Amino acid sequence: MSSTSSSRRMIDQRGIPSNECINCGSNVQVVRAIFQDYELVMWFTDSFCGTCGSPMTTPTPVDHPEYVKPHYPEEEDDEFN
Repeated sequence: MSSTSSSRRMIDQRGIPSNECINCGSNVQVVRAIFQDYELVMWFTDSFCGTCGSPMTTPTPVDHPEYVKPHYPEEEDDEFN
């Protein structure tokens, strides 16, 4: 098999969110996203590696190992107080 062959080895990495492809080490992912008024408002977590094409799961902020849930103080609602 020559190095110019069009067949590539891919690893199905779906299910565990990752910001790096375990197959080739790339951190470039191709994702589907929704924009509204020039602002990113949503992205889909199914993706594939932009370098080798392996299917992946796109990470979200809560997938980061050091993620800390932000604390939002309860807003007082005069209607119920």
